[in-house]
Amino acid sequence: MKRAKKRDIRKIPVRFNYWFDGKARKVTLLPGVPVTFYVGRKTDEGYRTENATLFLDGRKIIEQYRFIQKDCDGLHCDTGERYCLVSKRASRRVAHHLGDRRDRGPLPDFVTTDAEVYDQFAAMAGY
Repeated sequence: MKRAKKRDIRKIPVRFNYWFDGKARKVTLLPGVPVTFYVGRKTDEGYRTENATLFLDGRKIIEQYRFIQKDCDGLHCDTGERYCLVSKRASRRVAHHLGDRRDRGPLPDFVTTDAEVYDQFAAMAGY
């Protein structure tokens, strides 16, 4: 009788839905292989870019994000890092209507570990 091989849990792909650029994206993460999303577009007063990199660190999903916007008020940057345990990735489901405000945001729920915001207009005004 053959014994079933034990699977190394660190090598199993992790699948989940991730909210980016107004849409829920299907993501499959493999250990050691980061996934990057990027979008950039012109606005009526300047430009905006947004990117996010997802990767596995043990049994955690790590998200590193960066949002940059430049308009008549100057430069605005929002950067940071968040994590979610693999076991918690399905705790939040995509609702029937993704346009509802309560459904916007990253899927699954991430815990912020590092964040930094820079606002050029606020810095010049002395805030």
